[in-house]
Amino acid sequence: MPAASRPSSANLASFLVRGGALKGQRLAVRTPVVNIGRADYNDLVFPDESVSTSHAKLQRREGVWVIVDLDSTNGTFVDGEQIKGEAPLAPGSTVRFGEVGTVFEPTDETVGVEKGGSTRVMEVMTMSPQPAKPAAAARPSPAPPAPAAPAPAKSAPAKSAPAKSAPAKPKPAAKQPVAQQKKGKGCGGSAAVLLLAVIGLVYWVFI
Repeated sequence: MPAASRPSSANLASFLVRGGALKGQRLAVRTPVVNIGRADYNDLVFPDESVSTSHAKLQRREGVWVIVDLDSTNGTFVDGEQIKGEAPLAPGSTVRFGEVGTVFEPTDETVGVEKGGSTRVMEVMTMSPQPAKPAAAARPSPAPPAPAAPAPAKSAPAKSAPAKSAPAKPKPAAKQPVAQQKKGKGCGGSAAVLLLAVIGLVYWVFI
């Protein structure tokens, strides 16, 4: 039974046909391994002369869809490039089997590859959204510590009242110069000698 007429329940992916006798139809992919070709025993049948009897195989490996060319006559192309062996498929990739163009559309979005990067594999993991954690109650920010009071300035030690100076002692009378003292003594001696001379003369006269 052609894949185009099979029910599309529980589809893992599909190919939207853009050319040939099945143009506009969507071929369902229900199993992780799908054989593609012109013969009726294939899982996906393309009744076109450009498609080989056993043309390609679609496989899902660890959540990544991979197309494998089975040495087809007219080749398998992904996003315009002919594949050699196999290539990963991204959602929306264009896949051409011979002259029949299709668009690959996976319905399981657990893992895929980046479109346009047939040689790179990108894991797209869908995780159940976790409930948002309630915002923690805002804690009042601690008040900044009060600035320390400046230490009181040390007062300069009180200067003691200056001690009263003792009354000045009277200065002793200045001594006369030595020269004057000697002169006085000399005058006194001369007067005494003169007096003695006078007395002796008087005494001499009257005797």
